[in-house]
Amino acid sequence: MAARVLVIGNGGREHTLAWKLAQSRHVKQVLVAPGNAGTADSGKISNTAISVSDHSALAQFCKEEDIEFVVVGPEAPLAAGKVCFCILSLVSVPEELRERRIQPTLEMRVSDVM
Repeated sequence: MAARVLVIGNGGREHTLAWKLAQSRHVKQVLVAPGNAGTADSGKISNTAISVSDHSALAQFCKEEDIEFVVVGPEAPLAAGKVCFCILSLVSVPEELRERRIQPTLEMRVSDVM
């Protein structure tokens, strides 16, 4: 099954990430928010007019568009912890974590939940 991916950001780094993700046979579509001229309607890649700082809109967009994977390009929102809201609103916390009362964080590894 091919995934729909959201890349958050508008610079050259995000352009490169989107370009490389689009080459994967596992990726159906790459949406970039807000994107740039290089990511506008380029094959499997397209832009969406959502600001990097509008976390509620990003989370809602991901739900409405069935986004399966989110890549955050800029380091400022990551360092400030501001993307946690968006990411955690997309994540359904596995029952095992709820039972162990483990809070999901950006530092979690796959081995923590498997």
